[in-house]
Amino acid sequence: MKYVSLPLLLPVLFLSTCSLLILSSIGGRPFLFQSIWIMVGCGFLVVFSFFNWRPFMNYQWFVGGIYAMAVLLLIVTYFLAPTIRGVRAWIVFGSFFIQTSEFMKAGLIFFFSLGGTAHRFGIDSAGLGFGNCARWIVV
Repeated sequence: MKYVSLPLLLPVLFLSTCSLLILSSIGGRPFLFQSIWIMVGCGFLVVFSFFNWRPFMNYQWFVGGIYAMAVLLLIVTYFLAPTIRGVRAWIVFGSFFIQTSEFMKAGLIFFFSLGGTAHRFGIDSAGLGFGNCARWIVV
């Protein structure tokens, strides 16, 4: 786990443990499902920890593409998602329900990390930390 930050990993592990403890008091399926998804998330963490994302942050097309795909998912959700509990926020794939706003969170993290990188290396002409990627906000 080459690129894992312990100051970020420890709170995640603490919160995951707390959620499992609370769900264990309820018992049954929620505990089982949460345990499975925490293991899946840990698996992704291990796989992605060996991948260095920093070189890709230099390419605006990569970050803009992630952001654009997240916006596209939100648009698809708005027009095609069924109404569940009074909202149209979920895309249904068989027995899986995917909330597309979670992908938007990841897209915004990539987007704002590019802005911070632009500001840090002095390539941001306005000094606002958004560099040339500010045009993606309009999308």
